[in-house]
Amino acid sequence: MKQPLGWARVKPNGAHLMRRGAWYPVVNDNAATLVVLDVARQNIAVPRDLLDLRRHRPERFSVVVKEISDPNPVRGTVSDLGLTYAVCPLSRSRIRLNGHPDELECPDCGYRHQVAWEERC
Repeated sequence: MKQPLGWARVKPNGAHLMRRGAWYPVVNDNAATLVVLDVARQNIAVPRDLLDLRRHRPERFSVVVKEISDPNPVRGTVSDLGLTYAVCPLSRSRIRLNGHPDELECPDCGYRHQVAWEERC
């Protein structure tokens, strides 16, 4: 993949098929209302107003806060992450939060960094 033009994630109220809290590479940012992202190696056009955009890849873990009414297909199973969970900025893995840690280590890729509590999504 070429060097991304930036990074984007879905805003909290941005209903879209992308994983909440996960950052995706921007591959085209020339249109006024759409941004093209690399999502699972496919170019997906997403309305600009649904996205948080950054020039550089974020280093900190995203914090996703869900509403009780949000769909949760794994509720009640060991895969249930609860209403608040973190997302690794590298692997996009979801991580159950216990308490309010300042930093996390991703169990999938081993990346360790701070948690972006003030930027909940």
